[in-house]
Amino acid sequence: MIDFADVTYRYPDGTNALTGASVSFQSGEITAIVGPNGSGKSTMARLMMGLLLPTDGRILVDEQDTRTTPASVIRRLVGLAWQNPDNQLVCGVVEDDIAFGPENLGLTTTEIAERIDEAEDLLQLGDIRTTSIHSLSSAQKQLVAVAGAMALRPSYLILDEVTARLDPSSSHRLLDGIRVWARDHRSGVIMITHHLSEVLRADRVCRLEALPSGGRVAAFGSPDEILRDAKHDDDVALESPLYDTIFRLEQNGVHLAGVPETVDELVEQLCR
Repeated sequence: MIDFADVTYRYPDGTNALTGASVSFQSGEITAIVGPNGSGKSTMARLMMGLLLPTDGRILVDEQDTRTTPASVIRRLVGLAWQNPDNQLVCGVVEDDIAFGPENLGLTTTEIAERIDEAEDLLQLGDIRTTSIHSLSSAQKQLVAVAGAMALRPSYLILDEVTARLDPSSSHRLLDGIRVWARDHRSGVIMITHHLSEVLRADRVCRLEALPSGGRVAAFGSPDEILRDAKHDDDVALESPLYDTIFRLEQNGVHLAGVPETVDELVEQLCR
């Protein structure tokens, strides 16, 4: 479990990025973090990894305090895939890049090969295994970067808006693979996202809000609870015309049985 206990992070200029955050992220669950720009989403991710240390409060990663535990230990427990894959890819060939992290852990050749195979199978990368990184599309690079993070098998994996460069098919492939990986390894996955489809696939949602005093945790619960309880559609800051429609229906007294993921599901509910 990653446990935030009344965590505040303040920049050197005195500006609060996050204020009084108390929330827990569980192993084996997928949690989506949503909220408008300036609400502290990326700051929260960097705090989980020990890249930043709380100004006030405490963060425990599997009972390891990030303020007193060596950063190298925290970063073995918490992995991160960035929005821009070019910040992560370091080798010339796909399979070499996925192997880079496990090799630096000092694993055996057999175990490294097993981890490469697993990550490639889950994200369906077998057909580009020996392809040059430089010849890949932006979407393919993103999948390879996530595969490399998965191959490290951290206890928790943070995905910082990694589907921003993906087409719908690649996005679904990624989310399906991540769910299987989290289940098989009992790992926690934390997705920072603006996409409704990702929120609906999560087990829990942490909604942050931006205040003059800094971002804070406004709500934590199931996707259905968070989406229904939002007072304004910009509370969750989702890039989805579908959610905007759902929100406006709810605000005008049209209550749906559940939050639909597609237009067809919305039409079906409205017809019923």
